[in-house]
Parts: sequence; structure tokens; C-alpha cells
Amino acid sequence: MENTIRTAAVAVILAPLSANAGITLSDMYMSNSDGVVYRVDGTTLQATEVFQFNDIRWPVQIEYMGNGQIAGNMTIRIDAYDLNTGVQETLVTSTDFDPQAEFALASGLEILDDGSIMTSVWFVIATALWAGTGFYDPATQTATSNNYGYLIVNDLYQIDGSLTLASVGTNTVSIYDYETEVVIDTYTSDIPINSFIENNGHLLVLSDNGELYQFDYLTGAMSLHGTITGFEGDSNSITIPTPSSLALIGLGLGALARRRR
Repeated sequence: MENTIRTAAVAVILAPLSANAGITLSDMYMSNSDGVVYRVDGTTLQATEVFQFNDIRWPVQIEYMGNGQIAGNMTIRIDAYDLNTGVQETLVTSTDFDPQAEFALASGLEILDDGSIMTSVWFVIATALWAGTGFYDPATQTATSNNYGYLIVNDLYQIDGSLTLASVGTNTVSIYDYETEVVIDTYTSDIPINSFIENNGHLLVLSDNGELYQFDYLTGAMSLHGTITGFEGDSNSITIPTPSSLALIGLGLGALARRRR
């Protein structure tokens, strides 16, 4: 089943909402195409630079892991940046998801309900190319994968359990189950969808020019919430820390910003 997404004046996102109906968003983090990460004010949508990932190959997808750490998918590996210390370290390489792989690239990033990291991985094994979904457990430092996924995605979002949203290519959203290997629905959009974010009970998508749209994955309806300003390059990925974590890491952000200058 395929549908077309149109940027409508009215959208239904978890509850009936009209466009710009005064929904309240918490502060967020956003990365651009050069791996620069900004803190975005949830009210004004003004972006302020915080840090930049080192040694990036492709635009970085980010997710907040907790305890002041932001995970970044560097395509050939997934790193974690500590906002409190300014230290960046590698969590897992893309080939770790399958030890038999001669080469592997990962795309998209999601922190699952159990705290593990999900990404889409494509492998080269004995000259054959195939895609799967990779999982990394930071608690046990183990990486696994299954045999179902997309070659390249912009981002992933866990709806519930193994039910997942994937932004595929520039303007396609797929709803699929990586355990049953069933694609439930597919939408095409008239804007590029780079990233998903759930913020205060509202699901939004980020375009490459900083526009945030409310998004209803049941119908594919979208409505513009607002546009993030104050960043350079393309807006690539967006994430949100837990409310309690904002207070814990707030003091360290000013020092890190001064350090970069």
C-alpha cells in the first residue's frame, strides 16, 4: 500500500491538533551535514552550536543516550560524545554487526525502549550485498543483526516493539516490522525527511532546511510546526534528551561551547 504525504493545514498527531496550535516542545539537539551539533530552544527554535563530531565520513545521525551522552552514526562506526567531558569514543563498528562481513555501512539511528541502539546496516559478504537491521547493547557491549532491513535510510523510529518507521531515500517513509519482515505501509512526501523525533508526545519530522513538521504515521498527514534557525549547512538529524537529563548537563554546555571557540 502506498500513499502520498501532503503538507496539510491540519494534522492529527496522537491527538487532534491544528497547525501551530501552541504545542510545547522541549529543547532538542540537532546535527548538520558537517557533524556540528546544536542545542535547539524548544520555544524559539533557535539553534546554538555545542560541539562537532570528529572524523566524520557522511552526515551524522544522532540520538541522545542518557547521562549526557549523544550517539552519532558515522556510517562506518557509531560513536558516543560525552557532553560533560568533551570526549568522543567509538561504541561499535559497522562490521561488528556481522563478523563475516568484509565491509559494512550503517545508516539511521534509534535508541530502543530497552536502551539498545538500532541501525540499518548493509553488508558485503563473499561479494554478495545484503541489508539487515543491527542492534548494539551498550550494557553488554554486544552487536547483533538480523536479515531484514533497508540498504540506506535517513533515520529510524521505534513505534512499538519491532514496529518501525524508516525514512528511505529523500522522500519515502516506510512502516515495517523487522521481526516479521512485513512492510505495512509506505508514504511518499513532497519534502525530504531527514529525521524523526518524538517530543512531548508529538511525533515530528525534520527536513533538510530546518523545517519541523508534525507527522501522523497512521495517515501520513503533515503540518508545519516551525523552522529551526541559527545553524549552518543542511539540518540532518534531531534528538531530545530526557527532561531530567537537561538539568544535569546544562552546566557543562557553556564550558564546551567556550572550549570550541
